[in-house]
Amino acid sequence: MCGIAGFWNCKYNFDISETISRMTDTLVHRGPDDRGTWVDKNLGIALGQRRLSILDLSPAGHQPMSNTQGDIWVVFNGEIYNFLELRDELMGLGYRFKSHCDTEVIIYAYEEWGEKCFERFNGMFAVALWNSRDKRLILARDRLGKKPLYYYIKDGTIAFASELKAIIEHPFFKKEIDELNLHRYFTLGNVPYTGAIFKNTFKVAAGHYMVFDGTDIKDYIYWDILGIINKSDKQSISLYEAQEELEELLKSSVKYRLISDVKLGAFLSGGIDSSTIVSIMAALDSKAVKTFTIGFYEEKFNEAEYARDIAKHLNTEHYELYIKPQDCFETITKLPKIYDEPFADSSAIPTYLVSKMTREHVTVALSGDGGDELFCGYNHYLYMNKLKPVNYMPAAVKKIIFGALERFMPGKKYKTFARYLQQEDFFRVYEHLMSHWRMGYLDKLFNGRADSSAALKDTVFYSTYKNRENAGLLDKLMMVDVRNYLVDDILVKVDRASMANSLESRVPLLDYRIVEFALSLPLAYKFDGKTTKKILRNILYKYVPRELMERPKKGFSIPLSVWMRNELKHLVSQYLDKNRINRQGIFNGEFVASIVNEHMAEKANNMNMIWSMLMFQMWYEHYME
Repeated sequence: MCGIAGFWNCKYNFDISETISRMTDTLVHRGPDDRGTWVDKNLGIALGQRRLSILDLSPAGHQPMSNTQGDIWVVFNGEIYNFLELRDELMGLGYRFKSHCDTEVIIYAYEEWGEKCFERFNGMFAVALWNSRDKRLILARDRLGKKPLYYYIKDGTIAFASELKAIIEHPFFKKEIDELNLHRYFTLGNVPYTGAIFKNTFKVAAGHYMVFDGTDIKDYIYWDILGIINKSDKQSISLYEAQEELEELLKSSVKYRLISDVKLGAFLSGGIDSSTIVSIMAALDSKAVKTFTIGFYEEKFNEAEYARDIAKHLNTEHYELYIKPQDCFETITKLPKIYDEPFADSSAIPTYLVSKMTREHVTVALSGDGGDELFCGYNHYLYMNKLKPVNYMPAAVKKIIFGALERFMPGKKYKTFARYLQQEDFFRVYEHLMSHWRMGYLDKLFNGRADSSAALKDTVFYSTYKNRENAGLLDKLMMVDVRNYLVDDILVKVDRASMANSLESRVPLLDYRIVEFALSLPLAYKFDGKTTKKILRNILYKYVPRELMERPKKGFSIPLSVWMRNELKHLVSQYLDKNRINRQGIFNGEFVASIVNEHMAEKANNMNMIWSMLMFQMWYEHYME
């Protein structure tokens, strides 16, 4: 795992070596073990990398790395799990290797297969590859977007990096907020898909690679999960056969992710997903698995006791940390610098803390992320399933029934929900469940300059739902979450929180073979009307007794709503001060004050709206003031 950076300026008037050094060194947390840069001053191309040594700890794994001729250069963040098979295949074709790391495999895979090499990689990666023969810069990102890759492009200049903080150091970069992406942030709690918070700044899309020739940049897709699933038929195998095949895929995926030259362990929340991963790790490895859990003193949010029971059953070497409010408050002040963009998922706090604790013992940790999206695990799927009859109501009937409910229901939360149920497009109901701001509130926040539906219209959030052909409601929503919430929230959260602590996180459930298989299964194998993650549970029960797992889902959250009225009140007052907000000229300070006052008086739970505002304000102070 590493941090990468670079740029290509055909015409430049600055110190190219000093610039790439400065950009690279902002990523020291992603790679504390080694540092490298390479420049070609004649062409204005520069590459940099900070290395977290995982495979081949020797200097032979140093980056930037080139081929023998020195005309192909690469910097790489991530892991290619099937690199040994690819290495053997390339050696059979006559290539000779000087190292035992996966970076060198990328170079010769590109030499042999060109851009089609990305289709052959099973892993998580962000790759920047300079081809001096053709004068082309290639940027590529793994299929699910586990590893980040941003780029800034303007007036013939391109700068790229694992994190925005590195790109900001480029002398041509201008910090200008992209207002459309700001609206998207306040709707979803993150800046989605290929967008970024700054103008002229983008993310390479998951499953894509881009080619820049000094003038134009072109986008190519090498893995399209929506297209793959739309073209495939639902698996016609029995539930038992599907379980057997999925279990073999899980074993293969976990085995790949146990390849390491440093110590590794696993996050264990006590839920279905992480318990499944740890169970398979324990079955594959004779040594006791190191497991790590965060606990809360507030019983409503605490799952540590469940994780402890699972760890005891699997005989793991278990570590747990109970966190206090003060631990969270100290972390909150770090979030703007960690995430570089406003990011409103409050579970970033415990994710950072469990990563910090884990890094004290290991360098690599496996996680159970992805199970909810692939196997119908989220509670919002259950809500949408119950509301499914609304989808078939005539528009006039919706207006009459839910219009009446809107008028007579107590509380703004229920009135807003009743208003959503009147929409002709049933997907708007899902938008409401996923949105941080209530219907109509975003327009007031931006003084009439924003509309949440318009902000999301041209994103994968809507297009995935519309283009998921011949699928039922929940199959559509799972695909939306795989391409949106998983990529732009969950994986962002885990990558930045773990890498801020120089910890590599690996995600076995998101092996692309498992993703393709899971999304092609009949819905009944995942959700039978009562039980979620049915097929995954059946596999887990082979390793862990059913009675240890059958309990309500809590999720990975913190008592934020209560803290805002007490321990966090000073931060809310400081950053959401009406006069401060009005001076910025972006938001309606009076409207923000009304939301805060309403929450403090316990007249409404405005936690998500306040948190998204707080995260933006703290980010704005760090990057814009």
